Amino acid sequence: MTFKKYYLNSLLNECTSVASTFNGKIVLVKNRDRAYVPTIKVVRELINGIELVYLHDENTDYSEGMNSAGIGIINTTLQGKKDEQEGTEKRRESRNKINSDGYRIRKALSYSDPEKVVQSLDLFNRGLGGHSIVGYSEGFYSIEKLSFGKPAIKKHSKDSLVVRTNHGISYPAQGYQVGKDRESSLARAFYANKEARKSETPEQLLLNLRKHHPDVPGYKEPYRTNYKSWTSSQLLLNLTDFEFTLVLDENTNFLGIENRLPKQYNPKIKVNIQKLEIAFNLVDTKTY
Repeated sequence: MTFKKYYLNSLLNECTSVASTFNGKIVLVKNRDRAYVPTIKVVRELINGIELVYLHDENTDYSEGMNSAGIGIINTTLQGKKDEQEGTEKRRESRNKINSDGYRIRKALSYSDPEKVVQSLDLFNRGLGGHSIVGYSEGFYSIEKLSFGKPAIKKHSKDSLVVRTNHGISYPAQGYQVGKDRESSLARAFYANKEARKSETPEQLLLNLRKHHPDVPGYKEPYRTNYKSWTSSQLLLNLTDFEFTLVLDENTNFLGIENRLPKQYNPKIKVNIQKLEIAFNLVDTKTY
């Protein structure tokens, strides 16, 4: 049994999110882990007159990305078992609709005011659960929201480093609590912090977040290569230079870029698509 086939029999969706600043450039980076082989595309469109560029998962309708106001959103789950079958046929057959988190994020990105973005993530359609990071020109907001209680919303300055995985911080009893899931979440946060502090540019951070650490089991690294899920893509949002970069694992199904912008519209956000032959070798880069 190959490791990719092993992944397809597993269910956990785990991710690592990092927010940082490099030479005044505000960036959000995410390693997106899936327990299924995702089919994704990049969408450009205008919503409420605001230009959006976002990743779209065809399996779940999930989205995350940035807008032309220099605001970006990334998210990691705290729901554990509830999200285990996301994207699978069994999960979709058990519900009349699929995950609505993508719709919540697209709605939030349709605002140019970061405070309205945060408010939307908290309140619209009952809000976006888990750990959300909102980046904007002055820094970051972190939102830790559960299905109950008051969300923990914190404002972080430009010089802050914000790292989130899949365990609760303001609500420590939430997220992964035991066994390898807990070990993985804590270790991924540790190594992501370490690599972010060593990085000098956004591109170096992206590279370092898929770095292999000798003698460290794959499930404990930010770039997952074993144990229940695998890193299917990386997302780099440079909110200062208006650049959206998507790095694709070779086994991810990529449908390309869907341009919904008006014909005469001149895009403000540049899109970079990169492909990996294996987890550590970049083999192709295209800019749109």
